[in-house]
Amino acid sequence: LFLLLAAIPAVSQPLRVASFHVSEFSGESDIERIADIVQQYDMVAIQDLRDLAAADALLATLFRRGDFFKVLPSNPSSTDGTRYAFVWRDRSVQLIAPGSFLEIDSEYRPVYATFQAGNFDFIAVIYQTASPAEQASKELVETYHKARETLADEGDVLLFSSLAEPTPVPAPLTPIVPLDA
Repeated sequence: LFLLLAAIPAVSQPLRVASFHVSEFSGESDIERIADIVQQYDMVAIQDLRDLAAADALLATLFRRGDFFKVLPSNPSSTDGTRYAFVWRDRSVQLIAPGSFLEIDSEYRPVYATFQAGNFDFIAVIYQTASPAEQASKELVETYHKARETLADEGDVLLFSSLAEPTPVPAPLTPIVPLDA
């Protein structure tokens, strides 16, 4: 039975994703709480990571708990040193190619990387904005379209965002479902 279950492609399983803004975290209790959240998902996009040592501590905490995750932090995305990070469960998601920044006119530059989950290749884009809701919504749409036109050959675009104010998802953005699902 175990071998049969191992042979089922990962694409038949749902991919659980999340995105959140952490700001500053470095204390042991912060890292434990974030590890509790991360363990519920296969992939998490973190905005406003400022301390790379905290990302290493998060990875060590997850490993100590028996979960095998990987972390890909970005270079600073703005002048204030803000970074992004992708965190993913190694058995569910694989990194195909680390990405770079998408160039848009924004305080924070979006970053992307290409991943695979089963037979589903996708580009994960992390975006953060401090703009008011109306402007943030326009930036979100611009980021999505820039990613689609720039990276269309590499797979579907999965956009993770952090907005200054809660904003409904703009109409042009639709949930991504693999064509063969």
